[in-house]
Amino acid sequence: MDSWLTTQLVAEWNSTNSLIEGWTTEEHQAVWDFPQGTPMRSAIWREKARKFAERALQLSSLMQFGVLEQRFTSHMARLVLMLADHHYSSLAPTAGWQDTDYQAYANTDRQTGGLKQQLDEHNIGVGPERVVIGA
Repeated sequence: MDSWLTTQLVAEWNSTNSLIEGWTTEEHQAVWDFPQGTPMRSAIWREKARKFAERALQLSSLMQFGVLEQRFTSHMARLVLMLADHHYSSLAPTAGWQDTDYQAYANTDRQTGGLKQQLDEHNIGVGPERVVIGA
């Protein structure tokens, strides 16, 4: 576990596109291209992240219990996050969590095929869902 971040956290761990054969180097590299930028461009997301970080810094137990060495806990946390992500994707967009200056989208509407949730809103919305699922 000590070397997990340096030896096992590779693109294949979370992005199976990197395993596709027959793609050119440019096609593989394009997977990591974000034309609209990352959520760091969203003022709304940055403010939510700042508030969350502020609260986390107040938790004296975070450094004791928030470690990757606890494999089962890390696995369950990822499972809960994936379920929360899937659930939030099924919900209608929440306009108050969307920065109009940030136009990256997280998903599409299954019925219409159109863009559905902005990425900043989606990332913010998954947070409360993971708390409900993990409780």
